[in-house]
Amino acid sequence: MTSLNLSRIAHLPKFDLKRINLGKIARSLLSQLHQSTELQVWQEFDQAEHCFWNAYDPITQRSIYGISEAEMRVWIEQRNQ
Repeated sequence: MTSLNLSRIAHLPKFDLKRINLGKIARSLLSQLHQSTELQVWQEFDQAEHCFWNAYDPITQRSIYGISEAEMRVWIEQRNQ
């Protein structure tokens, strides 16, 4: 069994999570894991626990982020026309 060398961890690069767009990362992962023509829709919550909707359409490669449920319904209806 090897011991953990904590001095090496201190030298690892630090990431500013506020600068990383997790929505884009999530969309990218979803796209790679599930190669499909199916619309991908997911929720995110801010610090105040407000719900925001995001979607990615692999057919048109269009994305939409941080919208309300009503706006998402309109976006999906327009996509289906």
